[in-house]
Amino acid sequence: MIIPDKYILQAIRLIKIRWLVSVFVAVVVFVFLFSGFKGPDYSGLFAGTAILLLLNIYYYYDIKRIEKVCDNKCGKPVKFNISIQIIFDFILLTVMLHFSGGIENPAIIFYVFHLIISGIYLRPRNAYIITLLAVSLFLFMVAGEYYGLLNHYSINGFILQLIDQNPVYLFISVLIFVFTSFITVFIAVNLSEQLRNTKALLKLSNEKLLEKDKIKDEFVQRVTHDIKGGLSVIQSSMTVIDKQILGPVGEENAEFVKRALRRTKEMLSFVNELLALTRMRLANRFDTFPVDVAEVLSSVISVNAQEAENKGIKLSFVTTGDKLMISAIRVSLEETFSNLIQNAIKYSPEGGRVDVTAKKNNDNVIIEISDTGFGIPEEDIPFIFDEFFRAKNITKIEGTGLGLALVKSIVSRHNGTIDVKSKENSGTTFILTFKSLE
Repeated sequence: MIIPDKYILQAIRLIKIRWLVSVFVAVVVFVFLFSGFKGPDYSGLFAGTAILLLLNIYYYYDIKRIEKVCDNKCGKPVKFNISIQIIFDFILLTVMLHFSGGIENPAIIFYVFHLIISGIYLRPRNAYIITLLAVSLFLFMVAGEYYGLLNHYSINGFILQLIDQNPVYLFISVLIFVFTSFITVFIAVNLSEQLRNTKALLKLSNEKLLEKDKIKDEFVQRVTHDIKGGLSVIQSSMTVIDKQILGPVGEENAEFVKRALRRTKEMLSFVNELLALTRMRLANRFDTFPVDVAEVLSSVISVNAQEAENKGIKLSFVTTGDKLMISAIRVSLEETFSNLIQNAIKYSPEGGRVDVTAKKNNDNVIIEISDTGFGIPEEDIPFIFDEFFRAKNITKIEGTGLGLALVKSIVSRHNGTIDVKSKENSGTTFILTFKSLE
């Protein structure tokens, strides 16, 4: 997908705004014409609207032509196009004001809108030059009409009489207009510069964060690689003892060796997947593979069974006979299930229950993790996946408030969903849904 040049987008945005303005002006002129409002030169206003539309068509095709030839380096020609747009907008605005009352017309406020646009889109120097041009056009129109060099199409007899009898009013009005124009563009330019500087700082900060994240991943990669080497040596040594290659092993000792070997294999598998995950992060991609959800849950439950037993909590796991295959990163799933099951045990009182179920429903695999713990206050439920948030009824229990935020992130990354049902002092159920592979 080709991302359009930002200057192209800016120019097209101006063109779209102008289409709306053209329609608005045409409608207003028609309304005043058919309502019998006298004063404006309607032929001049319609001609100005038609020219505005024709110029907008030209601007559009000129931008499309530039886009085809500039190869995403469109800054200079597009900025010139934008400058031309704004200059001719001021010229047409002055002409149309002339045909509709000049300084009597409250639509002079549109000068301010155009000045804001020029302050945002153009460089400070160009913005001030165009402001000077706009003010000069306005002063030329006012002076020309006042001294009779241009026809004046009055729409407000009171203001016309006030100007004729008290030129000071005209002078003060013009002075206020000039002052307001330059103050407006000054504010717009400064705000625009601040936004550009902030954007540049954010971009730099983001690049630094990405670099630090890369360093962290490289560190994890080195550490896990070293751990993998150590675990491989332990596994091979335990295998020699388990197979009694160097001599017989007593029955009791053999059982401990088998348990140590089994746990070493699990740890080695975990480290291998963590290493693979880190490599994918460094490569800025996440490669998923078919994973049996029931198998992962069984592994996680077996690891946490002793903790539940120590607390007198009954930990159960029920699954259907269906193959519960999803596309996932296994180590991430283990982290998700482990976090939720550990929380269920942690926040359940002694003698409670933690029930884990996994089933297939149409094209989805659904996992439910329920407990009989403290529950979550209803008003806290919308915030439980926020980083560092902890429900107010568990603040005395140690925790960081990061676990559920991590769970939510992992589930979302796997295009899954997570929902929660909870009632204070009754328990909580987390429901995870993933797309099934079968």
